[in-house]
Amino acid sequence: MLLTKWGREIKDIPLSEYPRPQFKRDSFFCLNGKWQLSFSKEKRIPDSFEYEILVPFSPETPLSGVLRELKNDEFLIYQKSFTLDESFNKGRVFINFGAVDQIAEVYLNGSFVASHYGGYTPFTFEITDYLKDGENILNVIAEDKCEENEYSRGKQRTKRGGIWYTKQSGIWQSVWLESTPEDYIKSVKITPDFDNEQVSFEFENENSVEILIYDGNELIADTNDTVIKLPQFKAWSPENPFLYDVVFKYGKDRVKSYFGMRKFSAGTDEKGIERLFLNNKPYFHNGLLDQGYYPDGFLTPPSYEALENDVITMKECGFNMLRKHIKIEPLLWYHYCDKNGIIVWQDMINGGGNYSLETSAIPFLNITLDDSNYKTFKRTNERARELYYQELKEMINALYNCPCIAMWV
Repeated sequence: MLLTKWGREIKDIPLSEYPRPQFKRDSFFCLNGKWQLSFSKEKRIPDSFEYEILVPFSPETPLSGVLRELKNDEFLIYQKSFTLDESFNKGRVFINFGAVDQIAEVYLNGSFVASHYGGYTPFTFEITDYLKDGENILNVIAEDKCEENEYSRGKQRTKRGGIWYTKQSGIWQSVWLESTPEDYIKSVKITPDFDNEQVSFEFENENSVEILIYDGNELIADTNDTVIKLPQFKAWSPENPFLYDVVFKYGKDRVKSYFGMRKFSAGTDEKGIERLFLNNKPYFHNGLLDQGYYPDGFLTPPSYEALENDVITMKECGFNMLRKHIKIEPLLWYHYCDKNGIIVWQDMINGGGNYSLETSAIPFLNITLDDSNYKTFKRTNERARELYYQELKEMINALYNCPCIAMWV
């Protein structure tokens, strides 16, 4: 068993830091740590459980404490008990999952809450009406058929080898609760407009949010306008990754975020050569294909310190860009790229069945294939094709506010 230095120092509640810096509330209750787990051929909650697992590590990983692979005809049945302080509930309570591979059904106190399809994108369910005083019992039933159902799977394959990595399943990013007032801010899209020296904010469900923008400790804007001028703003770049802090107020709800004033584009230089541009100037992207795998946690970093160390080390090595290869990282990874000045090319997650040599090799020969030939591309499952676009939208929505992202691949 090969452990990283962070894996050797693993905590009882791993990855316990607040996991969503782009949309942060003070309310936070971490559910990582020891859960109960069973492997079952029936989709039902058992009376007793076979294993104790350290969430959010998949059962196939050394850090999970389980080291057993989920078979395609099995379900993972998780259970966690928790008790909330009476002051925690401000009106609504939500459960957040960073990622569960591939299908998740969530139950609380014996009642079905909701389900989510797609193994790489974060999701949130409201659980206010399912909570009770005292101990609450949370169950998650996960299903993962890897390439068999043609759903998104990234670098995983049931039979690893070559460029393919060990299949892993179930919960692999943080699980946590937050509480909001009855009326709350659901989401925000932050769009810097470099050329017009302004930034815009688009809220899903509110028109009267107070927006406070800070340059360090200095308050430079306090307004309900959703388009805000920032004359002589400080630009974001790998050389100067300056971030403006922002606070949103809506009734009793408070959310913290940040943004960077930058513009990614393509254009031609003074010699007429096509270039990638940053802030209206040609800018060379010098970076690595970053697959984000760990020997002890696989897709899951052993700690957020390990995650940040990857980013800082690459910057110290002289790189200014990382292509996140068919994986969506925990949101803190993008935060570390934002604040340390690393440009990100973000891949969408691949899916499909077992690829043939034709599918894998011919595109590299500059031969274009008909991608509506679903049999050739191992995309015969219509539900999986629909899910691809659903996940693509979820990924872009989740990462939209990250200043570091220059390109979607």
